[in-house]
Amino acid sequence: MIRYFNPHARYFSVNENLRPELFAARRSPSSVKPHSIYCSASSGAPFKGAHWLIRAVAALRDEFPDIDLRIAAADGLRKPARLRDRLMDQSYNVYLRRLIRDLDVADRITLLPSLPVEEVGKELEQAELYVLPSMGENSWNSLCEAMLVGTPAIAAFAGGTPSMIKDGVEGMLVPPADPYALAGAIRYAFLHGDEMEAMAARARTRALKRHDAKANAEATLKVYRELITVQDV
Repeated sequence: MIRYFNPHARYFSVNENLRPELFAARRSPSSVKPHSIYCSASSGAPFKGAHWLIRAVAALRDEFPDIDLRIAAADGLRKPARLRDRLMDQSYNVYLRRLIRDLDVADRITLLPSLPVEEVGKELEQAELYVLPSMGENSWNSLCEAMLVGTPAIAAFAGGTPSMIKDGVEGMLVPPADPYALAGAIRYAFLHGDEMEAMAARARTRALKRHDAKANAEATLKVYRELITVQDV
């Protein structure tokens, strides 16, 4: 879009830094809880895709009865106790609670609060999979965090996600808004753990390079030096 309005615009790309605590987190297959899925804040808005992921879990429940979907920042999915809170309740939260009830998957979903960074690291260390169902992200930090920790990742092929992780090489990408494609990818990942671990190892190598704080600081300074030079001219 920028190119359309200004074909001569210069675009400067600098990678993002991640919280230092996550560099200390390191996933080991021996500490993984089988058939567990970690998903960051996906229930805040419909485009983030919690309903597609919930439907995928429901489709897999019979084959994997111990499946455990752990959704962070999901306090809104707990039924409000006070009348005031019920009146202020968001319609998407109401919809998700009804979906969980109608699909009978309440016992397969763990609602987590907003987690401090240390707990995020622990969740990623213990999860068999990280899943990003959102169809509207540019650079989703939680995907970067999963790659850094070494957690196998599945994400929707949407927004900027395909530029962050290589499909079939560093993780799996699925069509957005398709719970059955998502369920198929999760099933494949559960049945091909060694392949997913190899992808996660390659993803971690990429993440370590992409989120190197020193390299990113030098790249940022280089951008400012170039801008100063242009202004001086």
